[in-house]
Amino acid sequence: MKYNFFLFFIIIIVNHNTLSQEVKESEGKIENAQILIEKNKIIVLPDAQKKGDDTIQNINKSINYVSNINSIDLNVRKEKLSIDEIKDYLIDKKTITSYNNNFSLLFGNYKSLLIKSDNYFDFFENLKFDASLYHNSNKIGYTKDDNSGFFDSKISLNSYYTEKFLNSYHNINLNLNYNRIKTFYYGFINENSNEILKEDIDINNNFFGYNISISRGINHDIKQKLFYKIIFNNSNLNSYLYNEYVSIIKAEISFNINNNINSNLTFDNYYRNLKKNNNSIISEDQKRNNMLLNYFFDYKFKNYEIKLGIIYDIDPKLKDHALYPLFEFNYLNQNGYYMNLFLDGGDDTNFYFSRIKENPYLYDTNFEYIDLVEKINYGGLFGVKILNNKGNLKLSYNEKKLSNFFIYGKSKNDIISSNNKDFDIYRYSIFYDSGNVNQKKINLFFDYSKNKLFNSSLIFTYNNYKLNNFSYASNLPKYEIYISNKLKINNFEIIGNITSFIETYSIDSNKNSEKLENYLNINFNINYLLFENTKIILQLNNILDSKNEVYYKYNDLGFNLKFGFIYSLK
Repeated sequence: MKYNFFLFFIIIIVNHNTLSQEVKESEGKIENAQILIEKNKIIVLPDAQKKGDDTIQNINKSINYVSNINSIDLNVRKEKLSIDEIKDYLIDKKTITSYNNNFSLLFGNYKSLLIKSDNYFDFFENLKFDASLYHNSNKIGYTKDDNSGFFDSKISLNSYYTEKFLNSYHNINLNLNYNRIKTFYYGFINENSNEILKEDIDINNNFFGYNISISRGINHDIKQKLFYKIIFNNSNLNSYLYNEYVSIIKAEISFNINNNINSNLTFDNYYRNLKKNNNSIISEDQKRNNMLLNYFFDYKFKNYEIKLGIIYDIDPKLKDHALYPLFEFNYLNQNGYYMNLFLDGGDDTNFYFSRIKENPYLYDTNFEYIDLVEKINYGGLFGVKILNNKGNLKLSYNEKKLSNFFIYGKSKNDIISSNNKDFDIYRYSIFYDSGNVNQKKINLFFDYSKNKLFNSSLIFTYNNYKLNNFSYASNLPKYEIYISNKLKINNFEIIGNITSFIETYSIDSNKNSEKLENYLNINFNINYLLFENTKIILQLNNILDSKNEVYYKYNDLGFNLKFGFIYSLK
């Protein structure tokens, strides 16, 4: 057995550098500006089964494996093997049934560096494994001096195991991930920046997470009735001000009554524990727990699907509970028309997932957990396929009635100590608008794909917030526009994305508002296929795109140009 691991280790070392650098057009979802800019830096956890959270983001397709197990006995030659011989030997013996490795390396101005590596291995027929490595760094952060910059490194390991037991397939998925972020002079302001050394304000944020899911798939051949899935998600944030532990347990049981009707019971428990790491923190350590219990029937017919049930929302610590309706209707016909209507409620625990983890000063020293209570949430989507089914046109509406709505704002005259020095460096904090809040969102989406060589998409969003204690919803633009185009000519692939936020305001602790400049984010990529497995990459974007400022009051730092290559091995 040790030889198996020895050979596998050699394969990892040789083919470790792998990457698939793609720019995917997003079909959906627009969220608030703060989260959008930092979308790649957010702790990604499963949604708490909420509708209407439209967000511009990449859609990552999950990988489902269904297979059987075969035990393998690998005999290793004592003489030295070449790398190609080792690969061929492993594949011939079915120890590794397939592999796909990609590696990318890019350099640019501001001493920017981007490295990404993805590795995919199929062990036997029922064990899959993938590993990824990511590093992104840039000398420039908020200012153009040497004290500004960031480093972001991530490692992720995933395994997928499938076993047939009692005439059905049982799946076990395991994910381990680690993310270290080092920022200096980022996300805050100091009037005496020339007197500050980089070492005085280095901030290291460390994130560790592990996710486990166990599920049983439905075997239609034996008319299996019961399906289950259990997910355990855990993450730990260790930052300059706080240490935060988050644990989510999700469970689902589905019973197939007949070919058209399913009975479903879902459980969602979210636990969070916030501990202070700095003596300047005023608030005490805080623990919160929230549970959502859903029971509904799912009716599936030829052209439509109906979900009907209830949501039971429980807060054990506050000894509070409430009942909400659950309704969803989906319709699709042969002419290309489709629609979706939904109604639900309950605490929106996803609010805590979207905190920007790179900014260690996002919470002020007196921050306290306050649940974002979603009293009712309803909306609909109407769509049609156009241009000979090569395009889609969608219009959606979503309205939420909330309490304890949150906004990001500027915090003034706040002092923090580091290395025995005091700094006036708070840039952003969280403010709450207690009482009932009304949030409305209208989203227009259009995409067109003529063929594999050209496709285009446009997303327009209108946001409206009616607050009680603030004039405007800080960092939530009234209008959002997203445009994406992709063109492929021979060996060239050209991808362009533009994101714009219009009419946005900032808020300070005194409830004073300030209108901000319109935000424009540009991404431009050119890929050239040099060889069968090698591409040359040219990336151009304004520097705000990679990791910089939460966009209001930003300095125009110019453009970041990166040049490099992608190498793929299959």
